[in-house]
Amino acid sequence: MAYPSKNYSQELAANETKRVQEQIKRLGPEKLKEFGETVRKAVKSAKLPPSDVLASIPTIDVEKIDFRSFTFYNYTTEIQPEGFDLRSIPFRFQFDDVHSQFIRFYVFLDTKHLSEELKPYLTLVVSSWLQCPIKKDDGTIIPLADVLRIRAENTVTFQNKLGYKGKTFFPGGQSDLIMFYMEADLNSYETVNSSNG
Repeated sequence: MAYPSKNYSQELAANETKRVQEQIKRLGPEKLKEFGETVRKAVKSAKLPPSDVLASIPTIDVEKIDFRSFTFYNYTTEIQPEGFDLRSIPFRFQFDDVHSQFIRFYVFLDTKHLSEELKPYLTLVVSSWLQCPIKKDDGTIIPLADVLRIRAENTVTFQNKLGYKGKTFFPGGQSDLIMFYMEADLNSYETVNSSNG
């Protein structure tokens, strides 16, 4: 899972030490000396390529790298994105314009106000949230089958996690936050914004 583990590191070191000791016993002094000489000869015979060979390898001209344009907006930026009044949104909001064919939404819900008695239920809430019907502001309920169909038709990815980059039973960074992530084709923006919001 790419998490550092002191115990696993110690186990690997112990296994390697044991392997080397067993190899020394198996080979014996004569074979070790023979293999050692083979390694020394190999190192001594290794030669670096001449400078003209290294110079003949083409390198990339940094001036020709096409960097992606990136602009961000939030309620503190002087210039606001066209069609979005971020200052009027009653919670913190950031808009990143990366000139992509896809649009991504990240929504973070802060749960730190929950009591310690309720926090153990967060995993259950997160895992079941996207498997439920949606109740709209006017009281209309969209059945789960329709919700899943709309997501499949309009989004590339739609998921939620407990904490940033968390797993089902392993909250990620900022574990007080429930993160919703959605990616869609740019042409589907209006649909996903109203259907999945």
